[in-house]
Parts: sequence; C-alpha cells; structure tokens
Amino acid sequence: MRSISSAGRRRPVRPIALALLAVLLACGLATVPAHAATPPPSGGPSGTPTLDQVFSALGVAQEPTDYVFLVDTSASMAGNNYDQVLSILRTYVASLRPTDHVAIIGFDSVPSPVYTGPASGAAVGVSRLPDVPTGSATDIGAAIQYAVSDEELGRDGASPTAAVALLTDGAHDPPPGSDFPTDSGPAWDATARQASALDRPVAAYAFALGSDISGARLLQQVFPKTVVPRLPASQLPDYLGRIRKQVEVTAAVDLVRKDLAGGVDVSWSPAPSDLSLPGGHRTLTLRLRSTTSKLALTVSNLRVGGTGVTVDDTSLPRTIALAPGATWSGSVRVTLPAATGFHLGTRTYPVRGELTVTAAVDTPWRPVINRDLDLSLSLHQVAATTDLVGAARRGVPWSTVALAIAAITAVLVLLLMLWVIRYPLLAGVVRAETPDGRSSARSLGRRRRVPIGRRFWGLRTEGKGRVYGRRTKTGPPVVWVRFRAPNHSRAATQPLYPGTRVELGGTYFVLTDAGPLPPPPGQYGGSGTQAWSSGHPPARTTENVHGDQGDSTRALLPRLAALQPPSAPQRPPMPPPPDHGDAGTGR
Repeated sequence: MRSISSAGRRRPVRPIALALLAVLLACGLATVPAHAATPPPSGGPSGTPTLDQVFSALGVAQEPTDYVFLVDTSASMAGNNYDQVLSILRTYVASLRPTDHVAIIGFDSVPSPVYTGPASGAAVGVSRLPDVPTGSATDIGAAIQYAVSDEELGRDGASPTAAVALLTDGAHDPPPGSDFPTDSGPAWDATARQASALDRPVAAYAFALGSDISGARLLQQVFPKTVVPRLPASQLPDYLGRIRKQVEVTAAVDLVRKDLAGGVDVSWSPAPSDLSLPGGHRTLTLRLRSTTSKLALTVSNLRVGGTGVTVDDTSLPRTIALAPGATWSGSVRVTLPAATGFHLGTRTYPVRGELTVTAAVDTPWRPVINRDLDLSLSLHQVAATTDLVGAARRGVPWSTVALAIAAITAVLVLLLMLWVIRYPLLAGVVRAETPDGRSSARSLGRRRRVPIGRRFWGLRTEGKGRVYGRRTKTGPPVVWVRFRAPNHSRAATQPLYPGTRVELGGTYFVLTDAGPLPPPPGQYGGSGTQAWSSGHPPARTTENVHGDQGDSTRALLPRLAALQPPSAPQRPPMPPPPDHGDAGTGR
C-alpha cells in the first residue's frame, strides 16, 4: 500500500517573527483579525479534494468496521517475540473506535476464538490468548476458513467494511485429518468462493514475523489483494496502523468501482417528440441527471445545437457540478426559421428537426481515484441527439385581424367626431372680389369648408385657399378665410365676420346671410351702437375697408352696395375695424 503523506504542513515560526509580533502587541499597533486562526482548507492544490475528503464524501470514514485477528499460537512463535506481539496487538485494539467489532482467534492445530465483541473489550480478549505458545501444528487454512465463515465475516448484521490480519512466523503445517492438508486444493477453493461471496469489501494483511513467508502468502489465495509484509515484531505497530486506512481505501474502491463507467442522462421537457410551437418558438427545459451513486461529476462545455430549428443556449452555464444522482435543469429557446409571406388566419404545418446536446463529463476526484485508489475512469461523455417532431401555427389569427379593424375603426370614428366638433356646419354666402373687378360667390350650403380657387365647386378666383368654421371655447363658431394669392409665397388667415370685408393678398372676401354667427368683435354691440341681428347685416360703406384702398376700392363701391338687402334698414356708418397689419400676413 502506498504511504499517505499529510498535506498543508505549517512551517515553524522563526524566533525573530515571534519577537516582532510581541513588540507590536505590546505597543498596541498590531491587531489580529478574527479569521487569522482559521486553519487553511484541507483540499489539495487548486482545490483538488484530498483522499480524506473523498473518504468523508463517500461516508467510509464513519462506517464501523469488523476486525478479525488470526494469531499463530504454535510453539515456533515463542522464538519470534510472542510476548511483544501480544503487547502490540493489545495496544492497537484499544485504539479502535467503540463502534468497531473485533474477533481474536488463536490457532495452531485448530482455530480457537478467544474474543468476539465490541472494540472496547478487545484488549481484555488479547489477554485470553496463551501466555506461552505450545501448539504442535499450524493449520493456517482452518484459521482463514473460520474467519470467512458465518461465525465472523459472513455473519448476519456484519459491518459494511472488514479487515483480516494474519500474524504467523512460518509455513502451513496442518495436523493429520485437516481439511487443508496442502497449500492448495478443494478446501482452499471453497474458502476463496466463500470470501468472494461476501457483499462487502475486506482489507487483508498477512504479517510474516519469521524468516518463512510462505504461510503468510496463503491468505492471498482467499483475498487476492492481501498485503504481505515480512517484518520483525518491532515494526508491527506501524503496519497495524495502516490497516484502518487500507480498510477505507478498500471500501472506497468498492463504492466508486460501480460509478467508473457512469455518466449523465439527458432529457427534455416538454418532450421534443410531440412538440407544439404556436408562435414559431418554444422554451424547453433541459435536464441533466447524474447516473452515479457515489461519484461527484463535473459537466463542462455544455452546448445545444439544432437541425431544422434555431437554438439559443446562451443562458446555459458552461460548467455544472452534479452531486451523485442529482438533476440539473436549464432553459433552451427553440425557434423555427422565419416564415415567408403573410397569411391572414393561422395555418398549422408539421415541424421536423433534431436537438443535439454535447458536453464533457469528468470528476473532481480523478487524481485521488487514479493515484490513491489505483482505478481507471471511463466516464461516458454527453453526446445525445433527440428527434424534434411537432406542429407549428403561423399567420395572423382572425381574432387579431378583427381586433385591429375594430381599433382602427374606433380611431377613425374618434377622429371624425373630433373633426365634426372642431369644424361646424357653415351657412350663408361668401363672395370674393379680385383687384381686376371680377367676383365670385358660393353658398356655404351647410358645408364645413369651401375651397377657394377650385374650378368646379369652389370660389373661382386666382390663388388657393379655403373658407371654414372653427368652434371657440366660450362663444359661437367663427368663419375663417385662409388664402394664398398667386404672387405670395405664404398663405394668410383672417376671421370673416358677417357684414365685414376682409382683404387677403389683394382679394376681398365678404360673408352675408351667415345666420347666427357672431358679429365682429367690438362692432354692432355694446353701448351707443345698434346691435346686429341675424338676417339683417349692417350697411357696407367705404369705412369697412382696411385702410385706404385707392381707386380699386372706390371702383368696388357699386358692387358692395348691391350686397345690401333691400329690406335692411339704414344704419349709421360703421366705425373702422381694428388694424390687422399687412393683409398678406397670416394669423
């Protein structure tokens, strides 16, 4: 067995460092952090687990052990420090854990068990061996057979681990009539089969205390991995101390051996073999399950690919630690290729593809398994391909189309209502007079707007614009004229009140018979002025014109007089309207 070297040994602190620390503490300048006394981690370099950590993870360090000591009591042992052997054995069994089970069997012609019970009483059992060895024969086969029988290692309720230690000084010398007359034969084969049928690991040591090692080697016929050191009795304590470690190694080998060819199972939820992708995509759950029962695993370089579909695995970690038998889950998004064309109403069509999962599987225990347990790993790497079969629905559902049409209709109705509220129905007649004396009139006819400059149904005049009404927040609607003359680059806008004349770009606009439209602000109302009523617009005079219009204005006076209704009473001259600035500028 390889020797186990302790890791992380502390170097002795130098006297100079101790003196410096004492000075700093005395001066009150040094403070020791709370974690300074914490021992370093017991792991090896780069976080590699140690053998003791693996034993602890496997649980073998806490398991009780059955110990069977076969002590040669033949007369030849008297010359090989028999007393020293008993003393060493007594000390060793006293150091075992109380939960361990100990059997002490002396043998010469026949095996004679002197103690079977807990380790706490084993030291007394050693004293029951003969003080002086006087046996005339050495039947090693019979002693080994008794150790593996139902009386000891094969008994019900045995401990999970066991150890057999044979202490002899010579060759196999059975008495007449022994079942083991030679070093081999049917009895040896039957005993070996009985030992192999034990359902637990057994560590075996055969200590050759004399010059003849042949008898000690017979234990290898029953337990092939028996350690057979030839040593004097003075070295026995050191080798007995290795039995416990060998028991743990043997138990660890037995536990880990079942997982050497383990790996990781891959599964999906929902199953890709019957998948529905209603919107052309779906989020699947990838599950990785460790198939080992004792061995910790590490999954690295995890990748998910697809054939016939696009796979997004960016959310997956590249390294995953899996405890024995544990399951890890992660999300993967599967998307179909972009559809061509546009379809009203959904259509269902079949989907076929593959999902491929690849990853490397290893164990952080690999150094310990290869070096200390002397085992070879053959873990299965992840390379799983799963068929993807399902159905996808594409297109715009009719319910979505109906909802969109309803929303658009509602918006249009709302805009129409706002337009109707903002632009009221007009009434009356609007007339346009151009500077060259031409005129055009158009009945508003309960319209909301009348175009200017249109050939067929608008006011026929040079330039373009429109006549429209606008509601106000506090009063009745107001008629507005927006007009751009041919020689102007920008349109001008002015309110058109009943009975007034507005000049925009050299063209005059007059509104008559407007119905209940408001009079111009500051005119035909208030104290000292006769109020204007519907159907009786005020008389048109030259004072209605914005400023002095020259000869062109005087030429229009006869036409303006014609606009006066015959039944309208004579009114006093209107005061001049407020100055609106340049008639060509917009409001």
